[in-house]
Amino acid sequence: MILTIQIIILMFTIPLLADFTKGACKEDAIKFCGELHGLERGKCMSENFDKLSPACKANKELFDEKVKNLSKFCKDDIQKYCLEVRPGEGKIIKCLRENDLQLSAECKSALPSPRSLFINP
Repeated sequence: MILTIQIIILMFTIPLLADFTKGACKEDAIKFCGELHGLERGKCMSENFDKLSPACKANKELFDEKVKNLSKFCKDDIQKYCLEVRPGEGKIIKCLRENDLQLSAECKSALPSPRSLFINP
């Protein structure tokens, strides 16, 4: 069961990887990944991490910390409210947000707002 939860968490974070290319990473995303979008852009940005601007690297590190916190603090909430949600495209985070009133305090504090994943230069 723990492995299932870990897989679900990994699957719902992959679409978010593309989101770290907004804000501080917009110019880097265009420079290194051109017209790529979604998962492809997220992978491209990760592959080019060493070439990214300091602000973008900080943005990615903040993103990684948010994902780590979700994995740590929302396991029980995902199992309770979102286990039947098919992971991908941010569906698990959407499910958590839809169940905000029932979530544990730890999960609520770890759940990023849509804009909190980004650092604006």
